[in-house]
Amino acid sequence: MRTTTAHQNPDAADMRPGPSPSEARCAGAWVLHAVKRLEGRLAAQSFPGDGELVIDAAGVTAMDTSGAWLLHRTIRALEARGRAVRVQGLRPEFSALLQLVGSRAPATRIPSAATPGVLEGIGRQTWDHLVGSFGLLSFLGECAVGFVRALAHPRRIRWRTILYNVQTAGFEALPITGLLSFLLGIVIAYQGAEQLRRFGANIYIADLVGLSMVRELSPLITAIIVAGRSGSAYTAQIGTMKVTEEIDALRTIGVAPMDQLVLPKLFALIVALPLLTVYTDAMGVLGGMLMARAQLDVSFLTFLDRLEYAVTMKSYRSEIFALVGASGCGKSTLLRETIALQSPTSGSIRVFGLEVVGLSDEDALPLRRRWGVMFERGALFSSLTVAENVGMVLHEHTPLDTRFIEEIAALKIALAGLSVDAGPKYPNELSGGMRKRAAMARAMALDPELLFLDEPTAGLDPLSAEGIDELVRNLRDALGLTIMMSTHDIDLLWRTADRVAVLDGGRIVDIGTMAALARSGHPLIREYFYGPRGRAAREQAWKQK
Repeated sequence: MRTTTAHQNPDAADMRPGPSPSEARCAGAWVLHAVKRLEGRLAAQSFPGDGELVIDAAGVTAMDTSGAWLLHRTIRALEARGRAVRVQGLRPEFSALLQLVGSRAPATRIPSAATPGVLEGIGRQTWDHLVGSFGLLSFLGECAVGFVRALAHPRRIRWRTILYNVQTAGFEALPITGLLSFLLGIVIAYQGAEQLRRFGANIYIADLVGLSMVRELSPLITAIIVAGRSGSAYTAQIGTMKVTEEIDALRTIGVAPMDQLVLPKLFALIVALPLLTVYTDAMGVLGGMLMARAQLDVSFLTFLDRLEYAVTMKSYRSEIFALVGASGCGKSTLLRETIALQSPTSGSIRVFGLEVVGLSDEDALPLRRRWGVMFERGALFSSLTVAENVGMVLHEHTPLDTRFIEEIAALKIALAGLSVDAGPKYPNELSGGMRKRAAMARAMALDPELLFLDEPTAGLDPLSAEGIDELVRNLRDALGLTIMMSTHDIDLLWRTADRVAVLDGGRIVDIGTMAALARSGHPLIREYFYGPRGRAAREQAWKQK
């Protein structure tokens, strides 16, 4: 608020002593811009004396609330020192403003907000996070309840809204997701082509593009775009409806906002996101395939054939991966090729990220120290005892003394499920199951990261085979081993295998969990899993679970 009659120069504002010690004179424009100068002038004036001080304000030409407050504060400071103060000559409008400011002025300064201490700050932040987490948990709970209720009563599902959200979140996102994935596939192939060409490894461009796009980048890009594009649109839509009271209107007519606004979007994303991911996978591979053809002269058919091997048959840490198939399908051959005992006619095999095809025994030695192998018939050295078979590996590859090696050998024999009495026995003194366990103890001598098992239950009676099943599971769980095995034992597969690759005619026809393969429509797989033995093994496995 400002009261003035004309534009005034703020620099003219002043307050100085009058002709006598009991008089002071104010002049100029007491406005906001002059306050700082006026405060300096007032601080320099002491106004000595103890009688009444008369302030002559006839020279004040303009005054706003800031100037009025400064004058009021000055008067109050003088009164606090014991002097009586009287203002005269002030224009009526300025006087009214001074009285208004004096009546509304606070008696004390407004206290500043207290700065929270360290512990208080931590407590407040913790509480805010807890409140936010509780809100998120409540929202997820409401979504789950609404989801189950919608499935129990399909008539409540708003199909038209779902289809609309599938169109906006899925179909309309095809151009941007496809373009980004396609260009990213081109970039990855272009950057990798130059390096691969130097080493004559052109075919591995399929591995580079396939693994990076299919397993990592395409799903990530799809998730980011959906979160940024659809998620922000959902947030803006619901926020606008909240501001315009549309959500309150839904409640008043008996429609749950969760059913109308959230669940249709959730159902739509459940449908659209996987389809978008597959689409971006394909577009990324297409971009890489075109660049591989242009830069490395890798044909489309060669690229796709290599891509199949690159993105399917893999085993992962702490996993039991099994190769199955009819006799003569190539299980044991593939296992021998994987452990570098023979070379495949074509293709590539990588273990621990290293190519094993074409390795000599000397070159393969560092890898062989990292894996262990149990052969179908045990392959124990007949002239050595069980303990000596295990200790031989330690003598060959470690600098340990004999006594410590004997202790380690005894430990490995015990881990394989054999008693201490088995240590001094020769292989021909062991039963079939004991020979399998002794061979497994030797395979674990160097604490391998990867264990290969060739027909671990072949030729064993049901009781011994069940013991091998349990041993394989315990080794995976207790030691964190990754196990790759070839077998035809359906019981072993159901009880132990995390993933299974089915071979036929030297090729993989399918790969997945046992439950997934049991639903496969492939004729060979159905014959394999739904024959009399397959059904019996499946039923027994489910009973044990």
